[in-house]
Amino acid sequence: MKKQNRWLKKYKWFIESWYEEVVNNNYFMGDDHADKVMLVGDIEDFRYFHYGVTSEETAEIDAKCLPVIYEAIKSRFPDMAEWFKDIIKGLKIDLSILEKETVQPPQ
Repeated sequence: MKKQNRWLKKYKWFIESWYEEVVNNNYFMGDDHADKVMLVGDIEDFRYFHYGVTSEETAEIDAKCLPVIYEAIKSRFPDMAEWFKDIIKGLKIDLSILEKETVQPPQ
């Protein structure tokens, strides 16, 4: 159980940090290549941190953060948004959270 709590803390730290960068408009730098490389790394980190927890444990924070992150990715790189969505599905996170009314990410 202690190990599970450690993974959950790491996951929450990661997803909240990613969310804050998007909300504060500090995520994409404007360079397509650099932004894609950074995004690939963050998506892989997301997958890595989520493997240590369950979807039930992360449901609340996922519902808050993932729709905003997904919309930011979709607005900048639509093809990568589909990849991110596939990863979310593969982690058994309910995709309906992406369809909820959310605050639009900064443009």
